[in-house]
Amino acid sequence: MNTHDDIPLINIPPNAKLSDFDKLLFIGLHSKVSDIFMQPDRPVTVRYRQRLIRASKNPVSMETMKALINAMVSTTQAAAIDAGEPQSWSHNIQIDGEKGLGEHTKSLRFRCNSKSVQTYRSAENRAIVMRPTPQLPMKLESLNLPPGLTEALFPESGIVLFSGPTGSGKTTTLAATLREQCYDPDGKVIVTVEEPVEYNLHALPDVTAFITHCEVGRNVADFNLAMRAALRENPDVIMTGEMRDEESMLMAIEASQTGHTVYSTLHTNSVTSVFVRVSQKMPPDRAESVVATFIEASRTFVYQRLFPSNKGGVVAVVEWVSLSVMDRIALLTALSDGGISAVTRKMNEIMDHSGLWYKDSARAAYESGHLSSTAYESIVRTHELETKLEHADG
Repeated sequence: MNTHDDIPLINIPPNAKLSDFDKLLFIGLHSKVSDIFMQPDRPVTVRYRQRLIRASKNPVSMETMKALINAMVSTTQAAAIDAGEPQSWSHNIQIDGEKGLGEHTKSLRFRCNSKSVQTYRSAENRAIVMRPTPQLPMKLESLNLPPGLTEALFPESGIVLFSGPTGSGKTTTLAATLREQCYDPDGKVIVTVEEPVEYNLHALPDVTAFITHCEVGRNVADFNLAMRAALRENPDVIMTGEMRDEESMLMAIEASQTGHTVYSTLHTNSVTSVFVRVSQKMPPDRAESVVATFIEASRTFVYQRLFPSNKGGVVAVVEWVSLSVMDRIALLTALSDGGISAVTRKMNEIMDHSGLWYKDSARAAYESGHLSSTAYESIVRTHELETKLEHADG
């Protein structure tokens, strides 16, 4: 396993408690790494500048791993993990009085996911992945988004959808967009329904918005109840986290059709794959009717990925399109005439005249010196293959 001078190796004490991990490991890693991976009988491993790095000299014992997760979650969540139901939550470390940890920072936040896994000693062990999240969302202007995209992120109503794999920066861009909404001169009511809550917008100073965060499984029993409650709060903006199933998609569509701006995420490999992915989440006999309502609700699609930059840090390769009224009419006509496959073909035409293709975004990153020619060619080639496979699945 790789090591790096910026990630000092620590000794995990016997019978280590959550407070030990907080002081020895989590606080020091928060601003340096994108992910922390832990499972029994393995050293703590982190993703640092797109590489896996060892962060502890000794492995985490089975007993320590179990005690660590028990200290982070409720008894019900712990039992669910052991029963084969992965759990998500946020872990906060209070650091009041610390210096140099960022604008108005009062705590460090981690998004956590745990599930039961197999190790070489046991078939039923708990593993955890922790992703450091800033206390505050970044400012939108600091993300260096492609020209025109920033304006397209703020429709009066409809769905704005961010997509990309884990670690692609889509949540960062979404959160920065919400931050901008918090300072609307007229004030907005913003409701987020998440599992778990990623960013605490209440930590922003001097906002004009009225903000409500609702965490599924903690503040309310399920997603459907949370969204129904959100619609009764007369919100201007709703953020739903990931659209992962039929229920969450239908609720997002319903919210957007009643005059709200809805922000969400979806796992796809391109913006042209969105409607295929939505159809795959629906029963076959309802797929086309749901896609039709989704087309009517759609406004802006963003797909992005992060790559190591030659200039240090990372660079985002972003594909995006904003659908006009005429674009949506053309998509509905294509759906009526030729089904989902015709919608995908029409989306390709719309991208040609109105959108920014992923390959063109990658070329811009190459021409600006952020990507080498080898990296640029590999990125485009891999993406084209992934997109072909995704469309084949549809």
